Amino acid sequence: MDSARVAPEFSPPAQALASPIQATRVLVVQAESPERERLVTWLKEARNEVQVATLAAEVAEYQTDIAYLDGALGLDVGQILVDLRRSSGEIPLIVLTPSGGPEAVLDALRAGAFDCLIKPLEKGRVQEAHARAEERVQFLSRLGRLPSSDSGLSAVFVGQSRGMRELGTHLRRVVDRDVAVFLQGEAGSGIDWVARSIHQRSSRAGGPFLTFDCAALEASGHEAALLGRELSQGRSLRGALEQASGGVLYIDNIGQMSIPAQVALASYLARREFRRLEGGSLMTTSLRIVASNDGDLRTQVALGTFREDLFFRLVVYPIVVPSLRDRLEDVPLIVGSLLRELGEQLGGKTPKNITSEALDVLCRYNWPGNVRELENVVQRGMLSSSGDTLELEDLPPDVRVRIESNRPANQNAKEGLFAEEIVPLRDIERRAIEHALRVTEGNVADAAKRLGMGRATLYRRIASLEVPVRVA
Repeated sequence: MDSARVAPEFSPPAQALASPIQATRVLVVQAESPERERLVTWLKEARNEVQVATLAAEVAEYQTDIAYLDGALGLDVGQILVDLRRSSGEIPLIVLTPSGGPEAVLDALRAGAFDCLIKPLEKGRVQEAHARAEERVQFLSRLGRLPSSDSGLSAVFVGQSRGMRELGTHLRRVVDRDVAVFLQGEAGSGIDWVARSIHQRSSRAGGPFLTFDCAALEASGHEAALLGRELSQGRSLRGALEQASGGVLYIDNIGQMSIPAQVALASYLARREFRRLEGGSLMTTSLRIVASNDGDLRTQVALGTFREDLFFRLVVYPIVVPSLRDRLEDVPLIVGSLLRELGEQLGGKTPKNITSEALDVLCRYNWPGNVRELENVVQRGMLSSSGDTLELEDLPPDVRVRIESNRPANQNAKEGLFAEEIVPLRDIERRAIEHALRVTEGNVADAAKRLGMGRATLYRRIASLEVPVRVA
């Protein structure tokens, strides 16, 4: 979608994406059996539209939102995902694996499965996994994805962390309500993408989307840029309030807005009327305000640098956009998305995969520049790589060096886990996971909870670190 900034006139945006699905379509790929009947019954009880396939060749013929695949069929999970994505896009695939060792679980997760359920199936576990998959479907359906020309920004919404789930919940609450929205987050975390997503999914999607960046304009020019100005001989300059009429005005870095512009904006929000500078008639426009700031506006109000009346009119519904370091568990998914998107843009022979060592480094880095920095690092690595896999040595040296310098001090000497030795981070993580599994007697779900990560994430770390584990 095209968007405009204050200086040039806006370009009309493309038509909004289709509205989200109303019911979840589910495909079950499993041979006829009592177990399949129970699964179908449970899914139908939850008001899903359930379809059944018994052959792998039939998969690509269905359009679905969530798929269940019986691992006992011996099918290639990776190929099944390829076939499903041809007809249904990026959908969650839940694999039903036989009881016993974890090999089937790990293989399925490596191949891209969303989750795995150990057979015999338990209704509660099915409901839990399905709820998470359905939340993922609804979230992506609601927010969609940016066109590939908006490099890397769609990766902002790749992830299954708690922060991303909460963000999706908040956005669904406000997208159809024509109220002012305030976005709080760090630079590079994708706040502008969130603002555009609100516009694209709202009733104002057919109108303009205009960005007013207070940091990019001289403070002395804020008021004129907002209101416009009357010139001589009947000429005039339109301000942001006119240019964004019928759509969304996104005010970035609003904490840096000049006091005169704050007064003008507060007056407009109170009456929906304004006058251009240097005279002119009273004008009325209808638009939605989305504002953002990377600092605490309440502090600025207390200091007297931000008007309290504007604060209360503007901060109607605050939404926090999480920083990347607060959702490091999403890094593997984001990297996978970036490898696909950037590969399409860069063309030629670019890496399509990444080694576990390189991914470990990316998962441990604190990302002060957030997703924007991650995009830059992955892109640089892809340009440096000479093969089809992104290697550790392809990553920028400063990222690797900072990881080495940020190794945590020994905090577990009592158990003799580290003692005085210098232990690679990979080994520290492996030992921590092994310890958690010993304490929980192999209960992966309990171990994941105690380690502060998702169950599927723990399985992926187990696979990457080659941790011996017994599935309880």
